[in-house]
Amino acid sequence: MSRVREYRSGEPIKPSPSFLLAPLDCLTPHSVSELIKSYFDEFTMEEPAQRLQIEKQAEFIKEAATEEGDEKTKEENEVAKEKDEEVLITEEDNEEVAVVDSSKDPQPKSSLAPPPTILVPPPVVPAAAVPEDLSTALMELGDDKRKEYVEAYQKRNSTYVQMEQNIHYAISRQLSDQEAQLKSARNTYPNFNSLFLLQQPCPISKYLNEKLLKEGGLLVPGDYQPVTTNAPSHQPPPKEWPVFMQSTVSSNKRAKVDSLAFKKLPRKLPPIWKDSMSSLEREEAKKSLKELYRKRDFIRSPRHLPEEYHTNTASFGSLRKRQAGEKGKPVKSSKVKRLFQAEPTEVIFTDYVPGKTYECVLHLKNISDSCRHVSITAPSTPYFRASLIQFPNAEGIIAPGMSCSYSISFTPDSLADFSDKIKVLSHVGVVLNVPLVGYRSPPNLSLSSEWQCGHCLVGGHSSLTLHCTNSGGEGSFRLTLPEDTTNNDNDKDDLRVGPFTVNPSHFFLSRNESINIEVTFDPQEAITYSHQLILVCSNGQTKTITILGIGEMVKIDCTSIMSSREDTLIRGDTDTDTDTDIVSIDDPVLLFNDTNNGVEVHGTVVVKNFNNVPLSFEWIFYHSRTELTHHDGSTEITPPLSLDPQSIPFTIDAPKGSLSPNETKPFTFCFTPKEEGSFQCMSYLELTGLARDCLNHEDEGVTWLNMNKDNDNDTVRAALLCINVQGNTEPYALEFSPPFFYFVEDLPACAETRQSFVIRNHSLSKVKFSWSSLKTEAAYISIEPNSSHIMPGGSCSCDLIINTGTRKGSFDVKLQCHVEHSNTHFMLPVRGNVKVPLVTVNVPSLDFGLIELGESASLSLKISNYSNALLHYKLNQIVVLSEDNKDGALLPFVDYECLSMSPSEGQMPSCSCVSISVECSPKVQCGRLRTTLECLIEGDRMNVLEVTAEIQCPMLILSESFLHIENCYRNVPVTHTLTLINTSQLHTQFEWINEERDHVDLVFSPDHGPIGPHESINIELKSTWKTKGYIAGMIAVCCARGMKYPVVLSLSAHISGLTVEYSLLANENNNNTLSLPLKMDFGSSNCVREPQSLQLIVTNTSGISSQLAVSVRHFPAPLINGGVNKRKHKSMLLKATPNIANPSSKTEKQAKEELITQLLSDGRGACLTIEPSKCPLLAFESRKINITAYSDMWGEYTDQLICKVDGIDAHVIPVSYGVTSSPIYFQPTATYDNTLIRLGCHQVDSEVVRRNIVFSNVCSSAVRIDWRSFIFNPQDDKIIDLVTYVGHPFPLQDSKDDKHKQEEEEEEEDPCTSTSPLVRAHIFPHEGSPTSDIHLIPNQLIVEPHSKASVTLSFDPKASVYSTVGEQINGYVLGYMTLSDKPAPFANRAHGYNIQPVRINVSASLTQPKLTLRTHTDDNDLSFQHFASDFIFNGEVSKKMVHSHSFSLTNLTLSNLTFRVLSLSEPLMVLMNNEEVYSTLKPRETIEGSLHICLTHEAFMALVKDESAPEDLVTLNDSLVVEYSNSIKQEFPISVRVSLPSLSVYPSHINYNTCLIGHSSLSSFQLRNTSHSSLKWNITLPEKLSRVIQLEPNSNVLDTGSETVRVTFTPRAEIKYSIELLITEEITGKSFTVTVTGRGSSNERYKRHRRK
Repeated sequence: MSRVREYRSGEPIKPSPSFLLAPLDCLTPHSVSELIKSYFDEFTMEEPAQRLQIEKQAEFIKEAATEEGDEKTKEENEVAKEKDEEVLITEEDNEEVAVVDSSKDPQPKSSLAPPPTILVPPPVVPAAAVPEDLSTALMELGDDKRKEYVEAYQKRNSTYVQMEQNIHYAISRQLSDQEAQLKSARNTYPNFNSLFLLQQPCPISKYLNEKLLKEGGLLVPGDYQPVTTNAPSHQPPPKEWPVFMQSTVSSNKRAKVDSLAFKKLPRKLPPIWKDSMSSLEREEAKKSLKELYRKRDFIRSPRHLPEEYHTNTASFGSLRKRQAGEKGKPVKSSKVKRLFQAEPTEVIFTDYVPGKTYECVLHLKNISDSCRHVSITAPSTPYFRASLIQFPNAEGIIAPGMSCSYSISFTPDSLADFSDKIKVLSHVGVVLNVPLVGYRSPPNLSLSSEWQCGHCLVGGHSSLTLHCTNSGGEGSFRLTLPEDTTNNDNDKDDLRVGPFTVNPSHFFLSRNESINIEVTFDPQEAITYSHQLILVCSNGQTKTITILGIGEMVKIDCTSIMSSREDTLIRGDTDTDTDTDIVSIDDPVLLFNDTNNGVEVHGTVVVKNFNNVPLSFEWIFYHSRTELTHHDGSTEITPPLSLDPQSIPFTIDAPKGSLSPNETKPFTFCFTPKEEGSFQCMSYLELTGLARDCLNHEDEGVTWLNMNKDNDNDTVRAALLCINVQGNTEPYALEFSPPFFYFVEDLPACAETRQSFVIRNHSLSKVKFSWSSLKTEAAYISIEPNSSHIMPGGSCSCDLIINTGTRKGSFDVKLQCHVEHSNTHFMLPVRGNVKVPLVTVNVPSLDFGLIELGESASLSLKISNYSNALLHYKLNQIVVLSEDNKDGALLPFVDYECLSMSPSEGQMPSCSCVSISVECSPKVQCGRLRTTLECLIEGDRMNVLEVTAEIQCPMLILSESFLHIENCYRNVPVTHTLTLINTSQLHTQFEWINEERDHVDLVFSPDHGPIGPHESINIELKSTWKTKGYIAGMIAVCCARGMKYPVVLSLSAHISGLTVEYSLLANENNNNTLSLPLKMDFGSSNCVREPQSLQLIVTNTSGISSQLAVSVRHFPAPLINGGVNKRKHKSMLLKATPNIANPSSKTEKQAKEELITQLLSDGRGACLTIEPSKCPLLAFESRKINITAYSDMWGEYTDQLICKVDGIDAHVIPVSYGVTSSPIYFQPTATYDNTLIRLGCHQVDSEVVRRNIVFSNVCSSAVRIDWRSFIFNPQDDKIIDLVTYVGHPFPLQDSKDDKHKQEEEEEEEDPCTSTSPLVRAHIFPHEGSPTSDIHLIPNQLIVEPHSKASVTLSFDPKASVYSTVGEQINGYVLGYMTLSDKPAPFANRAHGYNIQPVRINVSASLTQPKLTLRTHTDDNDLSFQHFASDFIFNGEVSKKMVHSHSFSLTNLTLSNLTFRVLSLSEPLMVLMNNEEVYSTLKPRETIEGSLHICLTHEAFMALVKDESAPEDLVTLNDSLVVEYSNSIKQEFPISVRVSLPSLSVYPSHINYNTCLIGHSSLSSFQLRNTSHSSLKWNITLPEKLSRVIQLEPNSNVLDTGSETVRVTFTPRAEIKYSIELLITEEITGKSFTVTVTGRGSSNERYKRHRRK
């Protein structure tokens, strides 16, 4: 079974060395010979040495056996035909020979003739003798081996011949059975060809000797087909229906089985089905059997039905149910179904390469219900080609559900897009268009159209890297110059264009691939470069790219120098020769201030890069240039020498770096000297990496240029900027005051002695110093602080501390002061003597601190007596002079008596101590107390005590002693904040004295309270001024405890009054105020009942609040429900519809209309509402007052708006309001003017069209309207209309209303006494011409106030001179209004021609009647295609051909159409689905009809014989005439084409030569039908020659294709025969002749005459 599956899969099978794998049903005689030959070769493969000789002998034996077998087969076939019996093959295994008579063959109950059979019995194959040459070759072998080879050879040769004969015989019998069945079916069923049933192939297994074939190693049908019966394969099949009458899958679904139908299949399936089918497959099989047994009705083949009757079902064989009462008539489908479906629906080629060929298979599937022919048209472009069609069968017909295939090849010549299409043709024309598309996804590069390379120095180069990503399809790209877009010979990787170099210039990118494109820019001139490149893609697309770059020369200079010497700032001058602001300094010098060693001094040099490119720099210090004078008087400047940075005191914060484009960078120079002296050097700014061409050698500012080549490349280093740096140092200078210490008196032992001195710094910089301490035998000498620093010009107080011990002695030392960064040491000499003391005081001084004047403070001290004697002590005060006098004179402290001691004197026992209290009580003045107490022991001064105290009193001040108040208003409080500051170190209490004043009231907060030392308190002052104008000299007093004088505050103010400004806003969205003089203008062309609002802005520009009231003088709004202009809140109104449950509810629009009606109920025609009318006006507040104007009548209104603010005079604003629209409200269109009435589309000369127009008068006065009608004329060239009249332009016509008539007469003036002109004229722009086709009835109408009226618009649809049929007619009606009531005061109203009239626009159109024809054809016309084969019925040519085609007539116009259809001439007839003579169709309605064709065969033959008609076509032409009610006719051409059959005979002559009398010879000729129409042919033969010539068949129906007619020639006499066979095509009557010639002979040598 695996081998069988391998064959069915379509793969080639290689011959096996032991057996062949080929099903016999698929073999032909030629293939049988080849298979058996390969089988025979298996034997010769056993001995390769003798293979060649054995092969030659095998071929010889095969030919001999085949010729002998063929001769015997032919003889036996002739015998079998004469005896009319079947002889079955006799097998070698002596099987039973069965001879079956033809009369005993199973036949159906119908009168079917038995199928003729061709018997080819196998010949008896004798044992083949071994030839002599083979024997000679075998003699060389041994006897046994030779005998074995000979026997095997003979046996295999015999088997080979038998197998081949048996297979040939089985194939010939199968073909014979199929021909016989097809012939019987055609004779039995005349319409067999129209059914297109698939023929069931006859089984070949019953004619095969399967046992013989199996022995030969071949597969037989029984090996791969299930066995359904137990009967042997060689027995005849059981009695059943013929094969052509058996059911198939297609016939079961298309035809209904008769009661005498096929035998039912057995219910029980063999076990093989149970084993091979699943439960799901069984259910599907049951459903198929149930559908098979269901009764069906035979219907006509869908191939012969129009496409409109085809159903939309997807299955192939589905039956169409018939409607009740319409038996035999198929149900029409509502949708036309497509015939073929393309798979794929669109042939698309992508990712192609030029020059290569791509193929794609296109399948066309038949999705209709019938078999069809199909062909295609060749593509129109040379890039697409279609191969020959591959049909699923040899007939070239595609069955439903089957498909044919085409091979579509595509050969592009570029990567561009290609498109084409092929048309699929069938018998109905073009049924399908299949697009052919060659499309590649276009590349999409992320490259911009402009490449900015920026700036670059001349001679240098810069690079720009562009990252290019392709987000589209793949492609090759090439960058080229615009003039070389077609040149593809550039293979270089880079492209040079001007100073730009692009690399790579050509590249390939796939989807999502990226590449970096580098653009190098090397300018040679200082100009702007711009070049264009073209980016060419392989698909033909191009893109222009612009490369931009700017070349520059080096320009750098010093713009400013900030020197530390006297804070000087040197700035450069602006260069006026250039466009840019270039600042430069001619000889830049940086001077540092004189300083001391180790001190840093900074200076700033500002350098600007005037280029747009970065520059690398380096600062280098050189010696100053020296100028040498030679003997001849010439001078020479020696080149500078570079300095070691470590050897100079100058440094720079950024010695190396880069200057950004256009950067202004400050450089900080540091001067740090390490030794004393003067320093000077030159600092050069050298630029590195420069090209020589970028330097301007002719620049006068460059006095010296140092050109040095860099080590890396050919670039140079250039010094373009030189700074002269100078600095000087001085030694440190310190001064001690006093310069030395000499203690005259002895220093007490075991005591600390302190002496203060001052160190003054006379140096140029800060000094850091430190002291060294000394230790002697008598004392330890040190200074505090030990180290510190002194600013230049400053001083520092230090204490000399001498700590004595218990030893007495003298000391003379020098204390050393060390100064940082100075080699000089400063000395302080100290000399003294130490004496052991007898009396001591425990404290060296007394400090009372801060004492308030009038208060007291006390301190205590102790005096100790270390001697053994009673000593007398006394404390005396030594008066110390004060330094408070500004003249420098020393004055004694006045209140020196404030100091007291208790006790001041007394005696001290030995080895005891006395406590003394010292009290300070100042009461006279404040100041600093500096005095001394001396302690006298026995009259000698032993100790001196210093006494100090600070005596102060409280001191308060104000932050502002004078306060001036701006922007102050009368009776409006003004608040200011003051600060009360205590400048002393004492606590005190303050209080503001509040007094009553005539012009102002002052309130302080807080007005009293405590204040601490150096404390600040914010005092809030609220002032209220009572008078208007300027006031000064107001004083406020604040007293403080302890202060002799109070704090005084002086006040002044400028007081303003109430001021108000008025302005207008144009609308709510515009906040720009209008300019004065102020006037409120609502416009001059407003519409009635459309409120117009303006906003009045009232601004209080002062700080005084007041009340505002606004009113109207002439047209105030009336009171509504107790208030003016009272409106409901929005939440109380509904949005769209009123609340049905609440009868009083209204929509917002209804509420607005009701409000307008109430406001204008007084009849004056207009009113003004103010909201709000009264309101408070606060200080600096702006109020918006909404003024809304309402009107229901035209006119020009004037009024005054009165604005009253309390405290000032009223302000009057004039108001103007103009209304130009009419008060006529049209109900249909809900508009006041320019309403449009569409009268629709009407036929020419139809009835008059009338429309009723309802409108209302919304004003409070009666309005008379006079109507005038006009129509537009496109050809009118008038520009203006001049209207003249005498008296009233629109006099009152006869009216029943006497009141209006009387008012009109009263208004008319006497022409003799009137001062107005007698004749008046008006000029208007010309729009239309007066017409009577459009008019209103009545032409004059009086509409009462708040009432409705109606007029009738009449239109006469006739073709006027102003319009043509099919075009739109546009006209208008003007209503001139006249008001009978007198206008209200301050309202001016015009009438008649002086105001804008009411306008009604009218549009209509006139059309000719026209119906649209719709048929089931593709072109929607009455063109039909038929075939002459429609005359054939039941195999015979009928007398007439009948067809019916439906059509429909649709009214696509906009008016009703009444018409009738005229009758046609024979053979055409038209029937409408309306019994009445005239039919009426409304717009978009459709009426159905049918066109019947009843063509008799006689009339058809007359048309065929017409010489003017073509040979293959008969055409019937007529017209379907539709006559309308207005006698206009419309014609639809009718064309019926009948295709004629085309018959040809080949060959036209048959020659049998000489034949044996009584023996039959067989020959044939072919009848070919090359048209799409079937034909009926018949062969006429003389009756006397019926025994000589037999024809099979002699008459038949031939479809498209060919048919073979067998001619049997049996001579009856020894004569020469020449017979003409007359072949007649019965439909068209055309005839053809076939000549048959032959000779009869009694010579036996012509017995074996072969067939031709």
